[in-house]
Amino acid sequence: MNAEPTLHVGQVLARKGVLFLGATGFLGKVTLSMLLTRYGGELDQIYVLSRRGSSGSARRRFEDQVATSEPFKPLWDDLGLERGARFLEGKCQVLEGDITSPACGLTPEQLQQLKGKVQIAVNCAGLVSFNPSLDVGLSVNSLSVRNVVQVCQALEIP
Repeated sequence: MNAEPTLHVGQVLARKGVLFLGATGFLGKVTLSMLLTRYGGELDQIYVLSRRGSSGSARRRFEDQVATSEPFKPLWDDLGLERGARFLEGKCQVLEGDITSPACGLTPEQLQQLKGKVQIAVNCAGLVSFNPSLDVGLSVNSLSVRNVVQVCQALEIP
């Protein structure tokens, strides 16, 4: 009897660049934390797309809302504050953008710089409000997928 092939996630992710969208939401925080905690050593780089928000910069928003959130506790417990901060700074490059904008708000120059460096896209972005306006709900949960696909095509992600 033939055994089913085994998926080795660490091998699949080895030396890969990841474009990560939606890190500031609950699902995004949990997914990014698990990705970093379990496979951060194998991954090359994670490019985290984030809006600026009220924090002033996308990087500041990432630091305030994502890196210090409860789902990142295992990473901090494992590495400690100083090593963990260096690890995050080295592993996660934060890009300012917005999934509701064409090309997710990335410039042609940014897309060109990312080309060849990103092989995987993880999209956790979405609106979870039960009562959004129709325009906002469509823009974030439906039309933005077109923008993410546009970025994947520009980066030649299969």
